[in-house]
Amino acid sequence: MDPADVFVHRGYPEQTYVEREEPTKGRGSFEDQLYSSLRKGFHVKISGPSKSGKTQLVTRVAKNRLTENAFMKIKGSNIDSKGDLSSEAVDLLPLPDESTIKKGKKETETLKAKIAARLGLVSSDVTGGFTRTELQELEEVTDNSSKSLSSLLQSVENENLVVLIDNFHYIDPDVREGILQTIRDLKTNFCIAMIPHRMDDVYLGNQDLGGRVKSIELKYWSQDDLEKIGNEGFSKLKMEFTDDTVSKLAKESVGSPQLMQQMCQSLCIDIFGMYDSAESGQKFSTTEDDLARIAEEVVSTTQAEKIFRRLKSGKNPRGQRRVGFPVDNGIADGYTLILRAIGQDPLMKNRVFDADELETRVNKEIVGSANRTKQNIANDCDNMKELMDKEFPNDLTIEWDGQEEKLAISNPNLFFYIRWINQDELTDERSDVKRVKGE
Repeated sequence: MDPADVFVHRGYPEQTYVEREEPTKGRGSFEDQLYSSLRKGFHVKISGPSKSGKTQLVTRVAKNRLTENAFMKIKGSNIDSKGDLSSEAVDLLPLPDESTIKKGKKETETLKAKIAARLGLVSSDVTGGFTRTELQELEEVTDNSSKSLSSLLQSVENENLVVLIDNFHYIDPDVREGILQTIRDLKTNFCIAMIPHRMDDVYLGNQDLGGRVKSIELKYWSQDDLEKIGNEGFSKLKMEFTDDTVSKLAKESVGSPQLMQQMCQSLCIDIFGMYDSAESGQKFSTTEDDLARIAEEVVSTTQAEKIFRRLKSGKNPRGQRRVGFPVDNGIADGYTLILRAIGQDPLMKNRVFDADELETRVNKEIVGSANRTKQNIANDCDNMKELMDKEFPNDLTIEWDGQEEKLAISNPNLFFYIRWINQDELTDERSDVKRVKGE
């Protein structure tokens, strides 16, 4: 078995999917909740931190429990301000082996054909035979040049279709309202996935949906649940560890199942050179250097560099150079000190830091008697949040609550990047500061 097929971080992890129990006693697993809601005909809104497995949850239920339903994923990031779709906006996700599908098979194929036609996809991507009436309907859909999401949904309405609208927060607010109006009377089951702080009042002002919506809120993954991914996958690859490798990988995955999948895959391929299962009885262990190499591989794929650079540069000082502080490998201004503090051990639960903890960590980075006050740090955090809201409005990366004085790193990829980036990147040039305090 190929480790790349066992540990899947870009897509649905068939071999290492872990079902999690809802923390609230008596509610069952998240999968149980979603399945029950869809069977009852509810629309479902799913909130959860970035990279917490929202898409995989819907995929799991659609593939393993709703086997007679077609499953379509719509990417909110590929819908423009008019509500039009790009050709990459829709995925027709595979169902189980078609030999297991008896009821609704032709209906599913017809839906696929209509979706493909609506989006201008290649006809050869569609399989199955069609009646004369179905071909006429397909031709009518093809002739309609409109590629709006609302039009698409109306044209493929069917009770045997499950639609996931992923990253709903990326969609223009006016378009969101139009989508909600469209799905109001459709038989299709809809799942709408968003990040938590964007979930507020998703259905407010659309009273016609009242009573038809169930909510599921995912949490950060626990250490134990992340370890289950590793243990399940390594077992299938016949790998037995003589040390706490799985625990270390789970810790560095900072609550993200995708990062855990990627680190486990990198361990197999980049460290052990594996492209198949291990030999029976073979034992494995890792070193700190191995972990650092895995982290280096993952950092190169996180796509967090642009946001990191912007956070590090901070708010425009309007011609005034900032004050620097001596650190063990150079100098760092206030923004860079906060980033250095975030990456320190120990890891903070749920990646949340209060102002007192940040003050301690920031001043631990400074060499000598100089220090930063809690108010200085709070001001810098406020500026960083303002920058992110203005320049990356759809990317929930950091959150700063000025009243509670808490900083949350919402994007696990960004947190991982900050923690494992080369320390030389966490310094500033002397030309960027007007003076170095404490020298």
